[in-house]
Amino acid sequence: MRRHGLAAVVLAVVAALVVAAPSAASASASAAPVAAAGVTGIAPVALPAPAYLVGNYLLRPTDPDQSIYAVSGPLPLDDAGPHDATGVRMFVVNGVLHDHPVAQAQYGLWLLDSYRITGDPAYLDRAVAQAQRIISKRVASGPAWFFPYDFDFALHQDATKGLERAPWFSAMAQGQALSLFVRLLQVTGDPSYRAAADATFLSFLASPSATRPWVAHVDPARNLWLEEFPQFPTSASDFTLNGHLFATFGLYDYVVLTGDPRARQLWNGAVHTVSVVVPAGIRNPGWISNYCVAHGHPSARYHAVHIEQLLRLHVITGSPVFANLADALSDDYPTPEQGGTLVLSKGLRSAYAFTARGVIGAPVTRLLTTSLQVRFDRRQRMPGRGIYYRIATGTFAGRWVAEHPQVAVARKPVGVEHYLLTRRLIVPKGRVAGLVVGDSGWSTVVRATLPRATHYVVDARGWVRGVASVHVTSGTLAGAWIPVSAGILR
Repeated sequence: MRRHGLAAVVLAVVAALVVAAPSAASASASAAPVAAAGVTGIAPVALPAPAYLVGNYLLRPTDPDQSIYAVSGPLPLDDAGPHDATGVRMFVVNGVLHDHPVAQAQYGLWLLDSYRITGDPAYLDRAVAQAQRIISKRVASGPAWFFPYDFDFALHQDATKGLERAPWFSAMAQGQALSLFVRLLQVTGDPSYRAAADATFLSFLASPSATRPWVAHVDPARNLWLEEFPQFPTSASDFTLNGHLFATFGLYDYVVLTGDPRARQLWNGAVHTVSVVVPAGIRNPGWISNYCVAHGHPSARYHAVHIEQLLRLHVITGSPVFANLADALSDDYPTPEQGGTLVLSKGLRSAYAFTARGVIGAPVTRLLTTSLQVRFDRRQRMPGRGIYYRIATGTFAGRWVAEHPQVAVARKPVGVEHYLLTRRLIVPKGRVAGLVVGDSGWSTVVRATLPRATHYVVDARGWVRGVASVHVTSGTLAGAWIPVSAGILR
């Protein structure tokens, strides 16, 4: 997944503990823009205590290439995905094209980043087309805009776990549309996008209802949820992490644009929710994380999305809490490695066959009289077991060998996650060793004797010789990988 004074408002608390939408008068009073440059230093504005728990996270302005919607290269203008004659992204249901606000907003955001990279106005024109389609399909509920799905959708492809009946609404669509409007305003200066952003933001203040659109609610533990799949009563909702986070990124963009204290409070509540529900309801230690809190559904695809989102949340908050959560998920189930060289030390070595469900078969065992280097075509964690390599060549071809330090390890770092915001490893006084890895694999051991506790700047984390390690970019060990266990990662 790619990526990116105000009148006091009386927040009404309903039985579900969600703030009510502001009146038209209060919405108008909040429409005056606040310079983005002043966001982190605006004076605190007194708001009524929220019905949900709020963190105390900083909101950091970021560079465009740190956005969740940053692309590694411009999209091809020859669009192979489903779209209509105007170039608007569409979604196919039973052979029929439908508007899909998330698909359109995401595509628009990627097009805008492609425009940033290339300056080609064709990208901007197509991004505008996505936004205009979303706006044209809006449903107004008071001053708030909602963007509907016009097809039914069964959660987890099982209607017994929840059925969204058209028209239905999603915080993920609201948040990504909000990001698109904010960024189009920043690029074009067109004030209509400010109006669209303001009206979209108000959707997050709507109370849950059986008859009116809403996308935010508070759970019994007082955690604020930006709900991808709202159901009424709210307890029947899905509590989906990735949709909650995409909506959180939309609130972030709006706060950076406006400094609106209501949005900042909502954003801090949404961020707090992530900090408590990932370890308690999403993470499965030693395995793939759950897609949602309500139904579980471990998903390798969304596990990778969760890691990416948590690393982006680390960037915009500066809090190591979210980098640590990303590290934990990455260790639980590292993104499978697709190829490399495995080194097996001499001795009695065994390789195994696994069924599709991870059941292990009888091993093939060989006595190696010297170390052996073989190609592997996959590295992944097996359910209920450790990390294994599937051997592609030699006597063990097609079978799996367990990763173990000094016994079976990849020549190069594997499972590497790059931090977009550098971190620090605090190493206590004493001796420390690191490993400098060359292009062909490990090459040089470097050591240092530290007279006092030392802070090393690190920019990535991965596994080197079967040991969780971080890549150092400062000091005498710059360029080396140091075991995470050598210090405290902040």
